[in-house]
Amino acid sequence: ELLNQNVPNLPPGTNAAWKIMLSYCGSCYRFVGDSYGERLRIIKEDWAVVQKASSKKEDKEEKEGDGDGEKKEKEEGEGEEEEEDNRDAGAETFSFGRMCAFSNEVMGQKTEGWMLELLQVFNVLVDMISSPVHLQEECDLLAINLITKSQSIDFEKFKPVMLAALRSLLPKQWSTLHENAWEWLWTTVARNLNESTMKVRAFKPFNVKLFRNLTEDHLNRFRVDIFTAFFAKSQASQDLFKQSQSRLRYIADRVLQSSSDMFQKNKDETLDDLSALGLRHVGYGIPTELFGPFVSSAIEKIRELTNVPEQEEAFRWSLGLISRVLCRTITEGSTLVMRAINANCAKLVRKAVSNAPRGQRAEWMLRVQVGTQSISPLLWSIQSGSLEAGEAILTDLLTIRADRDHYYYAMDALFNRHPDIVRRICQDGPELLPTLFDGLIWRSRQTQNGMRRVNYFIKYMIVDAKNEFSESFRDVVVNGDPVAACHPSVILSADILWSRLASYTFLTSKLWFLLNLLV
Repeated sequence: ELLNQNVPNLPPGTNAAWKIMLSYCGSCYRFVGDSYGERLRIIKEDWAVVQKASSKKEDKEEKEGDGDGEKKEKEEGEGEEEEEDNRDAGAETFSFGRMCAFSNEVMGQKTEGWMLELLQVFNVLVDMISSPVHLQEECDLLAINLITKSQSIDFEKFKPVMLAALRSLLPKQWSTLHENAWEWLWTTVARNLNESTMKVRAFKPFNVKLFRNLTEDHLNRFRVDIFTAFFAKSQASQDLFKQSQSRLRYIADRVLQSSSDMFQKNKDETLDDLSALGLRHVGYGIPTELFGPFVSSAIEKIRELTNVPEQEEAFRWSLGLISRVLCRTITEGSTLVMRAINANCAKLVRKAVSNAPRGQRAEWMLRVQVGTQSISPLLWSIQSGSLEAGEAILTDLLTIRADRDHYYYAMDALFNRHPDIVRRICQDGPELLPTLFDGLIWRSRQTQNGMRRVNYFIKYMIVDAKNEFSESFRDVVVNGDPVAACHPSVILSADILWSRLASYTFLTSKLWFLLNLLV
């Protein structure tokens, strides 16, 4: 109907052709949803049971290490309950990795190095099975480590090991549907890993030769031409690259270095570096749409510096993988709070955290986690000069909230996450010191005899999380701001330190002087 309304004078047979095509597409979507959706559901449920059983085993081992007497009491008093819990879960208290190692021994084959590497990230592969793009990315990264463990890898060896381990861990749930689902998972993963390992083995020597043959003249040309081509393709990027020529040359060098490191360094180390870089891009507010033109520009300039197509293809593969990792990091790390900080708008910050549960509200403002790397929205707002957003975050963190069961006050979370928060504020945003110190004071709304109750939360001005002397008070003194030093929170902290610690030491050290003075 929409086609007939918006496109007049259609040729004969157009409606029938569109009906056939849409019916075919709808049938395909339905088939994929019914078949693969059921497989994904089974895999998700099975893996949750396996992970739960593994965590129970770890908790039990930790409790057993506390003491023999305590262990015996638990075995006598709670042994039956734990056994019943394991039966209900349908899984033995063995981890998936241990059961795979046991299955290998039963089958009479050795657990090879690539299998151990695979088991370390198997949970990630299971989680990514519903996202083909992310699964391919993880397989590409894993292949970098796998080729260093073995010269020839037969991924079909792991299939019976995996299925035998899952049958043992899921005796009650296991059926033909579960068998087919997990076979499909490993077929998909093995196909991706085969392609990735073949590419890494083929591209690695060409990548090494490429950077070995680049001269200083080649590098200088690349440093200049890459940004010329990039700015021609994306004029909006010029507003983001306002640094000096030295900084732009450094960025170009880091592009080449990252491409080389992708084949030379360990996957975990490379992924940590890329995650940290991606989170910095989140703080700078870099849009992911710019990665495509930038990568294309870099590949074009490398093509001009080499006549070997394989070297260009190796560079293209490594740089493409780097851009995918960075784009995923930016997408996952671009939370509502980080966007509000980039806009430096207190209203947007309050709106961003208004949807957060009270128990997670502080976490939204203190940590953005991607992989093993994290960034603090609060600290980033202070370092980037978004002080309006930083003030809104500090005010929100140090506001007391409550529900029917709990009070919520994020002072502990703030100082545990940033023990040096006072020094950071003194260095990058001293205007926020009054906001921080005001948040450490609670004043009652009710008065009695012309007075009202005031609570001071100055624990971390005196001691840190390890109950050692806090550096926060020293940072205030070093800052040398008389307004901050005269704040009631700082004055009370100084009085407590003087009356309960420093005064006795000071008078003791001056006692001999006083005696001489009297004589």
